[in-house]
Amino acid sequence: MTKSKTFWAAAIAWAAVVMLGGCTSAHSETLHDIKPFVSGAAFITGHGGHGSGFFTSPNMVVTAGHVAGNVGDEWQITTSSGQSATGHTIWSDRGADLAVIYLSAPLAVKPMKVNCGVISLDENLVLIGNPFDLQFVTLRVRVASDKAPPRAPFPIALVQGLVQPGMSGGPAIDASGRVIGVVSVYLSVPDKMMGGGGNMGIGGIVPVRPYCEWLAG
Repeated sequence: MTKSKTFWAAAIAWAAVVMLGGCTSAHSETLHDIKPFVSGAAFITGHGGHGSGFFTSPNMVVTAGHVAGNVGDEWQITTSSGQSATGHTIWSDRGADLAVIYLSAPLAVKPMKVNCGVISLDENLVLIGNPFDLQFVTLRVRVASDKAPPRAPFPIALVQGLVQPGMSGGPAIDASGRVIGVVSVYLSVPDKMMGGGGNMGIGGIVPVRPYCEWLAG
């Protein structure tokens, strides 16, 4: 069995445990007013694809490492209000699946604050992203496992929710209104397994902490 197949088999088994509700915790607070945070989200396009991200300053966007490519790559960044600017990847950590894009000109946005702490089991989060042909979609999810599946490529926490292609790089906002994680993956059943492919309703987010460490220098 290849590493990829081994990971998927382990992830599917892990997700089955998660979906059966094997663990619970006391976290129940949630963010009620999402609208003010959409201004700080980003739509990233370039190299034949698109992804999501969020502003931490008027000219800096944090996203997933697999979205932003390599240092020096050029991207078009668009806000929910229709502003746009060109940006370039200035930092990428593939081991953490995080990256930073620096814009050529600042945009009038409301930057998001980050939470450099630990993602907790049963924590309620709000994701903002750009799935398929949609933009700036919000999705409420719950942290179903704060432990990554065996052989996971990144230190991901699993969340229950229909995370879709295009949402990668989007912010995972906690009850305090701070970004604690970044959307990294969604789990789908491979076409040849379990009767066909399909979204399992399980997504993966990576902690934003490595970005905090990079910023601190």
